[in-house]
Amino acid sequence: MQQGDSRDQPPEKKNQKRILCPFVRSPHKDCYFLDMNSNKISMAVYYCQNHFKECEIYKRLTRTKKNKSNESKTVID
Repeated sequence: MQQGDSRDQPPEKKNQKRILCPFVRSPHKDCYFLDMNSNKISMAVYYCQNHFKECEIYKRLTRTKKNKSNESKTVID
């Protein structure tokens, strides 16, 4: 069996699609994967893939983007 072969993964992970956090392509300075150290590796593996919507950094950044978007749409008479 070759390294990286899907047969060497647990059965529940074989067909699991990996979805990356949108901030992987356009990172923020607080993102876990930008400053990798032993404390952040497991968090980056967990949050930067399929679980990014649970990440406090992602939540904060997307909440900030939504607020800025709403502010720009506000009309002042």
